[in-house]
Amino acid sequence: MKRMVCLSLLLAGALILPAPVLADDDKVTITGEAFARTEYLDDFDDFDSNAGRSWDFSTYRIRIGLDFELTDNIDAFAQVQAHGLWGDSEFRASGDPAGGAVGQAPFDNDSLLLYQAYVNLNDLADGPVSLRIGRQEHVLGNELHLGDNSFYNGQFFDGVRAMIDLEKTDLDIFFYNVEERDITADFGGVPGSNDTKLGGVTANFEVAEDQKIEPYVLYYHDGSPAGPASYELYTVGALYMRPADDDRKFDWSVEAAFQKGDVNDPSACPGGTPCDLKSSIFEGWFGYSWGDDSRHRVHVGALAIGDGDDPVDAEFFMSIAPDTHRRAGAMDLFTEGPGTSFLGTDSFHNLTTYNVGYAFTGERHGVSATYHDFTLTEDFGAPADELGQEIDVIYNFKLKEKVGFELGVAQFMPDDVFVAPADDDPFRVWAMMKIGK
Repeated sequence: MKRMVCLSLLLAGALILPAPVLADDDKVTITGEAFARTEYLDDFDDFDSNAGRSWDFSTYRIRIGLDFELTDNIDAFAQVQAHGLWGDSEFRASGDPAGGAVGQAPFDNDSLLLYQAYVNLNDLADGPVSLRIGRQEHVLGNELHLGDNSFYNGQFFDGVRAMIDLEKTDLDIFFYNVEERDITADFGGVPGSNDTKLGGVTANFEVAEDQKIEPYVLYYHDGSPAGPASYELYTVGALYMRPADDDRKFDWSVEAAFQKGDVNDPSACPGGTPCDLKSSIFEGWFGYSWGDDSRHRVHVGALAIGDGDDPVDAEFFMSIAPDTHRRAGAMDLFTEGPGTSFLGTDSFHNLTTYNVGYAFTGERHGVSATYHDFTLTEDFGAPADELGQEIDVIYNFKLKEKVGFELGVAQFMPDDVFVAPADDDPFRVWAMMKIGK
């Protein structure tokens, strides 16, 4: 059903566009990207060599988009995405000998959705303000708070974004309805606002050549369909960075944010609900590069999430919608990656990691190796805080301009925090083909 809805929307958009727009090739752009990835995971969810918890699977993601230039200052973009597992539909689904309508389950096991659909109103009244209205990706800085989750199935937001282009800075003001709950909750007699909402103001200042500062203020409200708001959080922070580039020897990034709010969640409040949330996050790295036709880069980095000394307050940092892949190792043990890990899906909230790495980038080949060390930011009285270490090695090959392959292997070595049955080092191996971006 979702497949038919999405395809119908694209077809309808094409039909209602004025004929001159469709006739002008310069005003319509077709975009596409895809990946297919095979993975093997060993002891990913228990660290126990006796459990025999090893498995492999293959995933895919395909995106097709249409970019329309409607007038000189109005354009629109629509993009559908299909993603899923190889084997999630039976091979007889198009003509099931057991009966049933063609196109029904198990075709419905595939996930196809309208991934992005927005209209840009550019340079309103010939001024510096542009509006983007609809479903859209939103990347903030280094994706510590808002990212596109590009390694997996993506991430989008429904709402309005105002982009203000000033002489020395760019401003963004946005409001998104992340999850609509009021319709079902209000009909069920639940009072208050139950939706999940996200809003914020961000800026981008170029303070020196190739250097920028991005301050931001974010508001996040996660309503509960069974009671008052579960989370109401304010995040204030800034990013200062000099991105890596082919003609630069030094690059760096320093980002810090503070978070304060109210929490009504028994699992997050050690002294009972409701409680205050006070926490912070820091991420930074420094890199040095050399070489001309081929580039070499070494870096050191750190990430520290969560702090505080009040045993009654919630002391973890509530990441809103980050892109966490490879942020704390390519295993993605400390994030919501390919499945719930032995560490649980909340392990990104109380974590400190240090990393050091080397990368080589040639015309067609690239390889990187990174070492990570993980500890708990707050041990909460536990006898140990050492989580473990991880080594990641990734190889990339560019077959053509927009066709490439990636091979990766990552291994995590548990440390003192883990007791029996943590007697095995889990690892992850993957091979991926990428087309498009």
